[in-house]
Amino acid sequence: MLLTGLAGDSYDAAGRTGGPYRVDAAGRPTGWRHNIRELDNYLRRDMRDARVQRERTYPVNGKNHIQRTVPLVSRLARELASSYRRTPSRSWRTINADGTPGEVVTDPKLLAKLAKLYADAKVNKRMRRANEQAVALHNATLWVWPEFDMEKPPVRVLVIPPHEQDVEMATPAGQDVCDVKRWQFRFPLKHDLDTDQVFYGLAEVTPTTATWISAPAPFQGQGVFGEGTENKFGEIPVVMLRGTEPHAGEWWSPVPEDLLDAQRAVNHDFTDVGEIARKQGYGQPVRKGGRPGVTAEGNVKELQLGPETAVEVDTDGGFSFANANPELEGYVIQLRQYLEAVIATNEMSPETLLKAQGLTALAKRLSLIDRDDARAAQVEELQCAEQRLYDLMRKAHN
Repeated sequence: MLLTGLAGDSYDAAGRTGGPYRVDAAGRPTGWRHNIRELDNYLRRDMRDARVQRERTYPVNGKNHIQRTVPLVSRLARELASSYRRTPSRSWRTINADGTPGEVVTDPKLLAKLAKLYADAKVNKRMRRANEQAVALHNATLWVWPEFDMEKPPVRVLVIPPHEQDVEMATPAGQDVCDVKRWQFRFPLKHDLDTDQVFYGLAEVTPTTATWISAPAPFQGQGVFGEGTENKFGEIPVVMLRGTEPHAGEWWSPVPEDLLDAQRAVNHDFTDVGEIARKQGYGQPVRKGGRPGVTAEGNVKELQLGPETAVEVDTDGGFSFANANPELEGYVIQLRQYLEAVIATNEMSPETLLKAQGLTALAKRLSLIDRDDARAAQVEELQCAEQRLYDLMRKAHN
């Protein structure tokens, strides 16, 4: 049995995923899972959605348009998720008998051991990735994955996309990982080099078990975290990061659809400007006195426009160039105004992306205050995530 969110995607015995996401009346994908997947693609500067949207808007010739995409989502996330641009400073304390924090650890051997553990698990890199997801997608998860091969680091930290996961709570009011009854996620397990197909496994993790419940051989029915299906953590080894709080009774935070809309609009508008300029920026040759070609059925053939073609008009003879005069300036102005609004409402100064001139010192200062407020909220979330990540890594290492 699949949980509600993943049930819309069919699974075959080999673990191939291929089912549809929820669709609207026109058959187009919609809903939280689809939208967060597309936002995640844009965050990774994967622009395939831009082509899909273009061909949907211009079904006749959209595939011939030259895309002019702008990595807006990626840029906003990198600008706001800046806590791990530099190596963070971590400190460890002992725990007193009553559970309160004790003295700061100063033993150089222990500190070196911890530093190696974090470096081998690439914690800083994974935390930066999760921080960016929390900003752009409002959801991010870090999974602590024990490694039982003695030749490899003892633990790995993986960032699994939110849209490949689903959660069932033990209580409707729960919002913490300890309240989760079972957690499912999909993960690529096998790549067929001959067919270039990727086979996925569906894992189900509870506080006591971790099993591949649908996967290609030899993973089917096997344990997720090594030999046996027991979950030796005694809890679900995941760290949850959120950009906003979900509603009561919900696990995942809502996807920032405004950011997805902005990314799509910017791609569309820049491509439109380019297409208009490219197709109307030259003079179209026109020869008067000819007749358009006629098909065998007697219908007039469609004319192909372009700088290397000529349009024939059935009238008095003559040859000239017809020059278009597209009003691109107004188009560009409204595009810039929209971009400025998007950037400003995401706690950033427009000059961050647009290199705007003439901003006053007060405007710049207010922008920095807004950005500092947003980052302060992130730091609180990241500090909790760091503590939980350490607790899980210690369990895996022991």
